[in-house]
Amino acid sequence: MLKKIRFLIRRHPFLYRFRFLLITNFPGKDYFDSEFSCNNCERCKLPVEFGAIIEKMEMSKNSTFENAVKIAFELSNGHKRGYGMGIQSKIALKMIYESRAGVCSDYSQVFIGLCIAAGIKVREWGISEDFVMYSPLAGHTFNEIYSTEYNKWIFIDPSRSIFATDIPTGVPLGICEIIESVSSKNCKQIKFNVIDDDYKTASRFSNEDMYLRKGMICYLLSNNCIIKQDEVIKKTRIFPLPLQHIITLIARKYYKYNVYTNSNNSEIIHHRFNLMKKSLTSFSNIKCSCILCKEFKLLGEGIDGIKSEKYGRCAH
Repeated sequence: MLKKIRFLIRRHPFLYRFRFLLITNFPGKDYFDSEFSCNNCERCKLPVEFGAIIEKMEMSKNSTFENAVKIAFELSNGHKRGYGMGIQSKIALKMIYESRAGVCSDYSQVFIGLCIAAGIKVREWGISEDFVMYSPLAGHTFNEIYSTEYNKWIFIDPSRSIFATDIPTGVPLGICEIIESVSSKNCKQIKFNVIDDDYKTASRFSNEDMYLRKGMICYLLSNNCIIKQDEVIKKTRIFPLPLQHIITLIARKYYKYNVYTNSNNSEIIHHRFNLMKKSLTSFSNIKCSCILCKEFKLLGEGIDGIKSEKYGRCAH
């Protein structure tokens, strides 16, 4: 019972939606090429534990992507995933290495610290099942690194230990390229490559279920600095998590969600966002049966027990 109460406080649908409303932006596509959301995280201010791990690794002098994959392998190999922590980055690092805990957001947080220590540009993304619904697929966190050899941002999911490539060329893909393929119903050319062969996800959702869904909503976190977050967490750790979020918002140290949209998905994503606004004012779930929502294939149903094709996985 106590666990259920804690979960409701941390993940209540109303709080989940209200946070989305406060921090969500819809910038143009060019924003995602240039935005380096962790650029205010200085290596010299990182906890020394991150640098110590990087110093022990054999890093390439020419390939940032190769180095990022090595870091993702180092973070995954031999480390069991566990409960979500939401704590200071150096403590999260310690607990992951002791195989005691860590979910996607914790792995993403630590991956950011290790990449910064290695001199790699890195940023964090979130993926949501829907603005309106709250479901087992409600959220996931992953990263992108900037590859100097490919001159673009490349998708890496450190908690699932994967990256994606274009099958014909073998070139690693960024999340925006994946979204473009999914929204244009052209997913057959995407391959998910496993970094750590020893890791087997405990999730009942495959990589394809997670990323190749027609209605997936991906958002880049801006104003995202683990050093600033560590400071806030340290000062507010005596308070419940929702209150920590409120304090961070008031202090203007909270991140922003920047949703990626294109000509294929913009209308439905904005429509679902407006439905979410209505659900907040009415304090109830909104079930919409318009043509857009029928295409989205999420009419207020839960995800449990629904086959992939029913909730819109790209099968093209």
